[in-house]
Amino acid sequence: MFRKRVAIMLVVCLLVSLVTVTGVVRSRAEESEEEFVFANEGFENAQTVEVVEGDNVTLTFAQGSNAIPPKYYTGGSAVRLYTGNTLTVTSDYCITAVDFVFVSDGYHGSFANWSAGEEKTGSVLFTNTASGQTRIVSMTVTISDEEAPAGDPTPTPTPSATPFPENPTAEEIWDAVNDGSLTNYECTLTGVVTSIVEPYTTEYGNISVYMVVDGLTEKPFECFRMVNGADIAAGEGIEVLKVNDTITVSGKVKKYNTTIEFDKGCTLDALVAGEDPQTPTYDTPEEIWDAANELANNAILPGGPYTLTGVVTGIPTAYSEQHGNVTIDIVVDELTDKPFRCFRLKNGESITEGEGVEIVAVGDTVTVTGEITKYNGVVEFAQNCTLDELVKGETPTYDTAEELWDAANELADNGTLPGGPFEVTGVVTEIVPKYTSLDGTNKYISVFIVCDGIEDKPFECFKMVNGDDIAEGKGIELLDVGDTITVSGNVQKYVKSEVVTIEFTSGCKLIEIDHIARITSASLSLSDSIAINFKVNENEFDETLYIPALKVTFAGEETALGAVKKGTDYVFTFGELAPDQMTEIAGAQLYLLEVSGSGLDDGIACGSKDYSIAQYCYNQLRKETNAENTNTEFLKVLVDLLKYGDAAMEYTGKTGTKPTSELTEAELALGSAGDPDVSDFGDKQINAADGDVVWKGAGLNLTDSIMIRVKFQADLDEDGLYVVYMDNDEKNIHLETTSSNFMAVPGADNTYYAFFALPSPLELLTEFSFTLEDAYEEIVYGDELVYSAGAYVKSMLGKTNDAKLAALLNAMTNYCLSVIDYVG
Repeated sequence: MFRKRVAIMLVVCLLVSLVTVTGVVRSRAEESEEEFVFANEGFENAQTVEVVEGDNVTLTFAQGSNAIPPKYYTGGSAVRLYTGNTLTVTSDYCITAVDFVFVSDGYHGSFANWSAGEEKTGSVLFTNTASGQTRIVSMTVTISDEEAPAGDPTPTPTPSATPFPENPTAEEIWDAVNDGSLTNYECTLTGVVTSIVEPYTTEYGNISVYMVVDGLTEKPFECFRMVNGADIAAGEGIEVLKVNDTITVSGKVKKYNTTIEFDKGCTLDALVAGEDPQTPTYDTPEEIWDAANELANNAILPGGPYTLTGVVTGIPTAYSEQHGNVTIDIVVDELTDKPFRCFRLKNGESITEGEGVEIVAVGDTVTVTGEITKYNGVVEFAQNCTLDELVKGETPTYDTAEELWDAANELADNGTLPGGPFEVTGVVTEIVPKYTSLDGTNKYISVFIVCDGIEDKPFECFKMVNGDDIAEGKGIELLDVGDTITVSGNVQKYVKSEVVTIEFTSGCKLIEIDHIARITSASLSLSDSIAINFKVNENEFDETLYIPALKVTFAGEETALGAVKKGTDYVFTFGELAPDQMTEIAGAQLYLLEVSGSGLDDGIACGSKDYSIAQYCYNQLRKETNAENTNTEFLKVLVDLLKYGDAAMEYTGKTGTKPTSELTEAELALGSAGDPDVSDFGDKQINAADGDVVWKGAGLNLTDSIMIRVKFQADLDEDGLYVVYMDNDEKNIHLETTSSNFMAVPGADNTYYAFFALPSPLELLTEFSFTLEDAYEEIVYGDELVYSAGAYVKSMLGKTNDAKLAALLNAMTNYCLSVIDYVG
């Protein structure tokens, strides 16, 4: 009796874990967002953009009625769509919203954010019907988990722009260009010069100024690199132009960043001299900053050049050996809220080569001379400003990784910390696939690490490469979450879209790696119930110190697994999985437990792996079809398994991507053709004995792995322990009444169910006998039921009118028969 009870408990544990895995129903109303930031897509400047692929969303750009196709430009980091260009957003799931971010909130043509409301569609079409460009920096597409309806895409055209008046005022022109509905508009305007942006140069014969038309001081026009018109005598136009002059200008008006301007080459057609402007004087650096802050964008502060001395607080752009310049931020007179940027600062005549901009660092004191301007809200010394004096400050040192992080966090946006390179040791918490490339000649990986357990102060190691002492294949190539690494490089504060990241900059080096263990492979048990096998090789860790364990997250539930040693591998089997879950991801996290005894909570988190049944099939199909000797029987099993998953999703009404969605027509043809012949599959038998138990029926649990379900009526003692046996010559499986797979049906008199996982698809036609016994008294009750899964299939196909049920039974049978042929 003892040996029988042990077998009972083992099966109970197996089936309880099965219920844990498969007992969760996913909400049908979940939504997810997919963001596209075009600066991160790797486009070259002026590259034509056609298709951008996301995880579940595809963006298709087309030139439509315009002769120019959509293109990406680094200026503005945006994709430009010209009049008549189109953008189509498609997904296999219902699209519920599309939100755009345009350049400086302008250049949106006729595009606008879109929301589906009650509409169900997997395709949304946007057409630029305006005369101005659409420039998209990024966009976010929201999708639900419902499959998009079949049929032709449902285009959603963008409304046409409001017609522009025939004789617009200067304000109407400014507003239309500013909101992106108008660009390159040819016109002639007369206004008063308010500031000189770029003084007249004899070298280029042009000048850039701001003018105000009709007294609209808050809506100025820049006249960019303006030249003399045909009616202006040489030496009497742009050569003598000054603030307060009244000018008439002709050209094309457009928007550049936030500035409304007459484009390069606009002409000065008339000039009426105004009063000579009074050159302002400023007594303090603060007065200079305040005056510059009041300038129009890109205008030059009169009275320059200026010379100021301050302390370097940040280095937005590092020294360029090619151009011999650096961009720094300085604070003068401790006015920390009024910094000056020194844009592309060069060495002045008094600076010895190699001792100026080449070595300037945060904390140094510098004297700078140059014109002062305001560019996109930043007060700065303009390009070609000079470094006249440099006094080196003390280079700070940091005793801990936290001190290093805190110091970097105090930098100006995109500033680099002086004193590098730095070196820290931390644990890898995340790998960033978008910025990782381990193929080809340029190998790098981007990861986040946590040092000293301080989780709220992580470092990103951006595009990290192997250090000189790391052997090929032994560094970044095998790096995984949980590994401890030492990294060396410069540290900066990187800010984008108001998100701050403290990072080791591109090209930082992996100096050391403590790679504990990782999941080395994953596969399926094709000749057993549907399950995923995760493997860990014994060489991944020290077996004298650790025992491997696995935690699998699936369908919102977590399951802990132990391993079975097979050869040199530890094998973790996760199953039995339901056939309608083939595309769902099982996320496996490996832990090492101390041999002396510990639980997962005390274990060391090591490598992780995401896997699905469908992904295994896809991988094996591609591998086999590219091999010289293709195993057609194996391929048939894979395709039939995926078809079985399709039919199960149809039967259970589960939405989402079908398992066969990635197969080509040629791959689909490798599976079984038509429905199986079930005529000789046998029948259900009941061998009568006495009347203590009545078998009411048997069938398959079709929403789970292939399981036999038996139903019976019996008068059982509530305090007793009863066992249903499923036996044949090789199998002896037991379920007791304490198991969740042996249960009374509410409201039914003395009615019970018992569920048995089919030991293998190979057992489709195996006849099992079922008996009910009293485990304490060792008494066998009543009839014996003889039954096979094949008998159920034959019976149901002979009487059901449910097309989805019939399709599921046929697909399941084809899969089982393919496994039988494959195993032989």
